[in-house]
Amino acid sequence: MLLKKGMKGADVKKLKTALGIKADGDFGPKTEKAVKSYQKKIGLVADGIAGKKTIKALGIGPKVMKKYTAKQLVTRTKKRKDFVKIPTGYWIIGIKSKQDAADKFDDMFYLMKGETMVMSTTGTTNPGLRIIKNGWKKYNRYGAAIVESDRIYYDVWKYGLHKGYMPALRQANVITVFRDGDNDEKSEEIGKKMTGMYGINFHTATKSYLGKVIKTLIGGWSAGCQVCNNSVEYMKIINLIKKSKQKRVTFCLLKEF
Repeated sequence: MLLKKGMKGADVKKLKTALGIKADGDFGPKTEKAVKSYQKKIGLVADGIAGKKTIKALGIGPKVMKKYTAKQLVTRTKKRKDFVKIPTGYWIIGIKSKQDAADKFDDMFYLMKGETMVMSTTGTTNPGLRIIKNGWKKYNRYGAAIVESDRIYYDVWKYGLHKGYMPALRQANVITVFRDGDNDEKSEEIGKKMTGMYGINFHTATKSYLGKVIKTLIGGWSAGCQVCNNSVEYMKIINLIKKSKQKRVTFCLLKEF
């Protein structure tokens, strides 16, 4: 995280709160002055830019989600009300971060095979800020699609192409979403609850999916889709599923626990 003059948003508001000044979400001259003063006080270069060292000193950096064991994930999955059985082939578990940092890839995905964990990677289970704040109106009249968590969606995806070019897992069965239409920076399970086919795919966040790309901002890459930000790890998942010739893939979305 790096914050400097001219930036706006929830992270700036958090910074200003930590600095003890009016927290209005705008990084202006007064914020820059406060940052410089704080940096000078703790012995950092007083450049007015809140970089890693300043953010860490203030204690407002992004929290790293804990990693889970296969046993923890399987046990949690089995406690879902709609749980029937553990899939025998490949399936995916998504972990929805409690932090819900605006426009950040702060969630996790685990590729499972039966009760065995194959690998994990980072991503988002939420829409990007571009969608959350009014952008959802392009897609429907109720709100941004927030997939209902603590649910298991059996046979929800099948291998195909996302938008006609990217190897992906495409929605092939119904999924339940909340339509969050309050236009704040949080992805909340509020608003109209709907179940159906909404194009909730599993894909990565770059057209250069065969390259070594790690994205940091969600932007317009998710309007409800489950999206990996590490292209190399994503393609490992996709290639394993494609090679297996598995017809359908189950998805379980859990809240961080």
